[in-house]
Amino acid sequence: MLTITGRAESPRATLELDPHVPFVLRIGNAPGHGESLIWYCEPDDRSIFEVWIDGKTGALHRVALVAINPNRISRTKAADSGPTVPTSERVPVGDTAAWQDPRVVKNLDQITERDQFSLLIGANFISIRFGETGEPKEWVVSHRARFGVDKTKRLCRVELTGLTLQDIAAINDAVTPCEPKKE
Repeated sequence: MLTITGRAESPRATLELDPHVPFVLRIGNAPGHGESLIWYCEPDDRSIFEVWIDGKTGALHRVALVAINPNRISRTKAADSGPTVPTSERVPVGDTAAWQDPRVVKNLDQITERDQFSLLIGANFISIRFGETGEPKEWVVSHRARFGVDKTKRLCRVELTGLTLQDIAAINDAVTPCEPKKE
């Protein structure tokens, strides 16, 4: 799992919804080509979650749900109620040390882990939950995104809040497998 070592200023964030990629959240300006480190969470052949961090500062600048196995999705009619643990208005800074370890990194800028994750779709939010890490002990908030950090300083949750009905519908459409046309 990605370890969070600090906090950075929170630049503007933009949310992109797409019929083929459920969501991409961009935070501030991306560093130049070749300056990003990417953490991939791929628990199976049908699910990919990405976190892109600045190779120099460690600040997260992009998170994306690329694909998800429908068996990893649950839904609730509940609306977001906000965090009940301490929060800070910043952007998480990831530990870049793992990218220096040749036992971990097979490609210079990527780490792929088989950690489990699931998606919860609510009335006005979505929540990506990683592994068996437990509940967040702290939230790092950047505009409509919340990053949950567990007691071991690992990223355990990513949430997008303040979503409209159209946003939720677009995400639902992107994660719902297409049914074959009947002739």
